[in-house]
Amino acid sequence: MDPIIKHQPVGFAHGTLVTIQDLFYNVPARLKFLKSSQTEFFYCYNYVVDIALMHPDKTFVFKKNEKVIFDLKPRDSLMERITDIYKKDRSKHIKELQHTGEELSLYGIVGNAQLLF
Repeated sequence: MDPIIKHQPVGFAHGTLVTIQDLFYNVPARLKFLKSSQTEFFYCYNYVVDIALMHPDKTFVFKKNEKVIFDLKPRDSLMERITDIYKKDRSKHIKELQHTGEELSLYGIVGNAQLLF
């Protein structure tokens, strides 16, 4: 069976809109291996967060049942994006590391994972 793909004009700036609904409703073999809807939601959430962290210069809007979970605006730095995702009260436990030497440049962000989640 061919996938149902709907193309429709929308009025927003250049970009990509991805909507996923009833992904496995007609595939019983896959459907029986799905976890709870909350677990599957968190798989999607974690994936979108990973992509948003890799591309802080892009806008990301993540919704569940038409409720906005997050609306991330473009940022100049990874640290700003992390602050947007994990909020200011948690981001105080995150530190940015940067060192530039003659033969090596090092950049990273470290934090206490127990305090983030």
